[in-house]
Order: sequence, then structure tokens, then C-alpha cells
Amino acid sequence: MVMRVGGLATGMDIDMMVKELMKAERMPYEKLNQKKQTLDWQRSAYREINSKLLEFRNLAFDMTLNKTFNVSKFHSSDDSVVSVTGNAAINGSFNIFIKQVATSASITSEQLKKDGQDGKVDFSTTLKDLGFNGEGSFKINDVEINVKDTDKIANLLDKVNSQAGKTGVKLNYDATLERLFFTSSKTGSESKIKLTGNSDLFNSLGLANADSVEVKGDDAIVEYNKQRFEFSTNVFTINGMTFTAKKAQNTGDQPINISVTHNTDAVVDKIKTFVEKYNELVDLVHGKLTEKKYRDFHPLSDEEKEAMKEKDIERWESKAKSGLLQSDPLLRTVMSEMRLALSEPFKGKQGELSILKEIGITTGDYRENGKLHLDEEKLRQAVTERPEEVTKLFTSDDGIKSTAGDGFATRLNNVLKASLEHLTKKAGTADNLTDNSFLSKDIRGIEDKLKEMSKRLLSVEERYYRQFTAMEKAINQLNSQSAWLAQQFGG
Repeated sequence: MVMRVGGLATGMDIDMMVKELMKAERMPYEKLNQKKQTLDWQRSAYREINSKLLEFRNLAFDMTLNKTFNVSKFHSSDDSVVSVTGNAAINGSFNIFIKQVATSASITSEQLKKDGQDGKVDFSTTLKDLGFNGEGSFKINDVEINVKDTDKIANLLDKVNSQAGKTGVKLNYDATLERLFFTSSKTGSESKIKLTGNSDLFNSLGLANADSVEVKGDDAIVEYNKQRFEFSTNVFTINGMTFTAKKAQNTGDQPINISVTHNTDAVVDKIKTFVEKYNELVDLVHGKLTEKKYRDFHPLSDEEKEAMKEKDIERWESKAKSGLLQSDPLLRTVMSEMRLALSEPFKGKQGELSILKEIGITTGDYRENGKLHLDEEKLRQAVTERPEEVTKLFTSDDGIKSTAGDGFATRLNNVLKASLEHLTKKAGTADNLTDNSFLSKDIRGIEDKLKEMSKRLLSVEERYYRQFTAMEKAINQLNSQSAWLAQQFGG
């Protein structure tokens, strides 16, 4: 560390002089730092595009799947008895009759009464108040529960429910009805509650005056198209449909009609979303390709920012970031290949749908940069009357190099996959911890150079201070000699 002398002998502002000298020395450093900042902004701009391309590619991939188009609409003639949902059931009309709903095994106690006492039995009532004395235990499905007469109803609930993971049984108490409710967590004939233990304890709890109590649940029993089925729960699947049985029907009731139809609305909505997201992507990419570049606006240095207001910095940097991807060849290729993927006719069977125009999707004029227009009425008609052809128009994949036999979503998915790989090689992704993209390597290389330059600048600054310090010392020495001579002659 150089000891700095601040112009005591010369009266000069040494710090200011060194600062001005260092401005010239720092110019190469600042220019390189500006280049680094520009590359960093450019990388961020590429990553924004990358993120949007990935988002649309995921949508395009979904549109390559048959299940996206094979969407059914399910209707039950009486939802209060049984409701129905599903994904890929066969269209048609079916009948189902709910003979019995699945139930849980359950035990309900008699009304609890205090032994020789009046008053309500609440959560604070002890087992002794109910007539049980001493200590004891009982088992629920072979899991032992220990109790004593000082336990309150609330304590009993805690002890039983803490073992519910093992027993599969929970205990509740209704203080209004003054009854205990043991309930199995499962339904169906496999669910059971088996209580074994002390008859005196069971008697005090309003249960059977015996050493053992056992009950089981019931399976759901249904008739589907006149065929009988049994299920352990009230939610069950038949023929690709998921039913939820809500209540049993009476003998003589009519079966519930289940209708399955093609869900035209869902398919139309998905294609509409596809077109909208495609147009949003076109707007974003084209905007970056044609964005104006302000060459007079460079990245600001820290010193320049200190002299500006925050809003002025934001406006400046907005212009400095503008046009970083102007006429970018990677993005131009993406746009070109996407347009080509949607314009080449699909080669299917003779007489089948082959172009998007046939389902109401057209391309605007050149001023719209390939954005799509949608005639919803024409699309709905195609989805309704020719659903299988619409599906093939998007999902087909002939497995060969030529794209003619590929559906439009398949083509876009392949184009976007390749484009994402190129963009990732160029700029990486924000969530990639190991980033070996071209821009990131360039930025790391500049950072290494800046570190070296920073060391050199510190050395230069110290050299300037050494020189000025030496000058100050020399002048101070001359001043001392002059003062001594003046004193001698004056004497």
C-alpha cells in the first residue's frame, strides 16, 4: 500500500488529478465491461424467446396426442344417483342401476349415561362417571388400547384416533346425541371393525354387553347393461368411465341412462388456444427481429449511473437493450420453418382433409408475418362431421424423413425441438446450472479479462500516487531548504 500525500507542499488536488488520469486508463476496461453487459442482455433476450418456444412446444406436443382430440362428454340422466366422468370411453348410450352403495363398517353406541348421576355426558366426562373402575384395555382390529377410569371421553378419542393408522378405525363423539361412533376408513366388505376386550368397559361405553363386537361394511352392487358388478368403493370404473354412486335405487326404479358423446367444444377450444398461442409467439419473435437498435445508447457505467436519476437510467437502458436480436439468423430460421410447417399440405388418404384452410384456419397477408386466422364456425363443423380426419391432420407421424405425411402439430413439434436445441447452445437456459452455451463462454472469458485489467489498473493507480508522493516530498524538501537559506541571509 502506497502512503498517499495529498498536495500539502504543492497545494494541488492529487486525488482529483489521479482520478482524471485513471479515466483514460480505464477506457478499455469500461468498453470491455460494456461488451459484457450487452452480451448478458442478449443472452437474457434469447432465453426469453427460448422460454416462450418451450411453452408453445409443450402445447404443440399435446396436439400430437390422439387423446387431445378423443375427448368425450359424459351425461347421467340422474346425477343425484350416480355421476360419471372419463377420458376415452366409447361413444354411445348405456344403462346402470345402483342396487347398493358401498358402506364403511361402523359401530354406534347406545346413549351414554352417567352411573347413578344426572347430567349431560360431554367430552370432560370420565370413564369412572360412566361406571368403569380401575384400569383395562381393549383391542380394535387386534391393536391394543389401554384406558383407566380417570380418562375423559376426550382422552379416549385421542387414544383411539392416534392408532387409526394401524387399526383403520376412527372414533367420534356426538355430545348432543351422547353417542360414540366407531367408523372404518375404508368401505366395502373388506372393511371391518372388531372390538375385543372387557365387557364391563364395553357396557359403560354403551356397546354390547359382551367381550367381542364385530361388523363389516358392504360392497357397492351395480348392474351395468344388465350385468352385475361389485366394488369395494362408490367410485369405480367400467368401460373407460368412472362412476360415483351416491345412493341406492329402489326395486322397480328405471336404470340411469349414461350417454357418451364426442366433446366438440373441448376440441374446438384446444385448437383455438393453439392458434392464439401461435400468434402470440409470432408477435414476440417478429417484434424482436424488427426492434429498432439505438447505437448511441451504450450500457451505463457505475459512475454514469451515479450522475443520473433512476427513471432516466431505466429509459436509457430500455433503449440500450433494444434491437439486440434485430435480424437474428436463428430467430429468422425459426419463423421461416414454422410457416413452412403449416403451409405444406398434409398427405393423407385420398379425399381426406389436407390443409388447415379446410378446417377454417388461414394465414394472413405478408404484413401480418404469418399469423393465423380462425373461422370458428367452419372449425366446429369439421370437428363435428369429420373428427377422425381433424385428429389425423394434427397428430399423424409417418415415421419417415419427409414431413408430407406428418400432421401439422407433429411438424411444429419437430421444428421447435430443433430450434430449442440451437437456442440453448447459443444462450443456455436460466435453470441450467451447467451452462456451456456460446454466449456464456464469451461472458466468462470477458470476466476473466476484466479481472486481469482490474489488477493492472490498481497497479497503475498506485504508480501515479507513488510519483505524486515523490514529487510532494521533493518539493517539500526544497521548500524547507529555501526557508533555511532565507533565514540565514536574513540573519
